[in-house]
Amino acid sequence: MNTPTPFQYLEAENIQYQVFYHPRAETAAETAVMAQIPQNILAKVVVVELSDSSINQVTKDALVVIPSDCKVFPAELARALRCDQVSVASEAKTRQLFPDCEVGAEPPFGNLYGIEVYLARELFERFEITFKGGTHEQLIRMNTIDFCNHTQTQLLDRGYGKVELDIPFTEQITKPWRWI
Repeated sequence: MNTPTPFQYLEAENIQYQVFYHPRAETAAETAVMAQIPQNILAKVVVVELSDSSINQVTKDALVVIPSDCKVFPAELARALRCDQVSVASEAKTRQLFPDCEVGAEPPFGNLYGIEVYLARELFERFEITFKGGTHEQLIRMNTIDFCNHTQTQLLDRGYGKVELDIPFTEQITKPWRWI
């Protein structure tokens, strides 16, 4: 069975959304700059593996959707999700789970891939959610309630936090400036 693309899924479910194109940007911080969106509004998807030794060493995959100016804290996230260990999935694992997406641009539609989705509370409290649409050049914006209802999202209050990011930003200057 072929997994529908996020766009095919949204169209089939008759969900309203917008697509925004921007210059190629690999990281969430770069994407926010290129798309001119505040980092705390842009959502990024972190693919994680949850391990639980109480259930015969079972490992399952999950998507953690957090603001792009945050990062996952695995030990705290493990406590929040009541599992033994959380680790960020490798690029090879991510490529295997999302063969139709560029690595690092996975959309948070875990329901399409049989993966649980955990959403940061501050993103849930916003009217709209904006995230990468499978490539490093497009974003999808949609109603947050529609997103949560269709992905069976679980809310997350901890296990992630803000980080200070130094974004190398070069400004193109057409003329040299000088003090007056």
